[in-house]
Amino acid sequence: MSRPVVSTLRWSVLTLLGLALGFGLGLAAGDPVEALVGMILVTPVLTALAGGTFGSVQWLGARRTLSAGWIVASMLGLGAGLALGVVAVELAGRAITGEQVHVRTLSPQVRAVSLAVVGMACGVALGACQGWILRRRYGKAGQGRWLRASVLGFGGGLALGSLAADAIAGGIASPLGFAILVGVGGGLAGWVTGRELERTVEAGALQPG
Repeated sequence: MSRPVVSTLRWSVLTLLGLALGFGLGLAAGDPVEALVGMILVTPVLTALAGGTFGSVQWLGARRTLSAGWIVASMLGLGAGLALGVVAVELAGRAITGEQVHVRTLSPQVRAVSLAVVGMACGVALGACQGWILRRRYGKAGQGRWLRASVLGFGGGLALGSLAADAIAGGIASPLGFAILVGVGGGLAGWVTGRELERTVEAGALQPG
């Protein structure tokens, strides 16, 4: 049975746009959401909003390949991954320095490692949730590879994006620096996972039904 395949380049663009819109919307909605739901719930709401936006962009551009459940899986995966990754970095920073850390004020090397941790946490959660959707449609063969590709793509992407932002814009605090972080991170994550998506869909097309 023939099934449509999304090219790696197309998937890279969708991932970059989804990440940019998701992060941008999360940052823009921070104060209004906090005023609405309070300080305790603001982080999970914003990360879920970013994840839902991210998944929606990917699904809209590849809806012949992916089921609509991709949006919910992305909302849960990216939302949980961002929250867990940020908490892990904050706890580690507090344990090492004895005070609260801010990613924007860290040294370039430490910031890159911190964002790699956040990216890998996102990759684990996203890879697990999205991989389940892929398994239901294309079989279980590529589920483990999708998880590995997500961890590598997002972990490596955010680390390299952070280093590129430091080299070009002096950090991620400026709009240009943040754009470089998201552009490099989203582009690399999309390229790595896009190659795996091609293989998964092509392998699924060889199966009955």
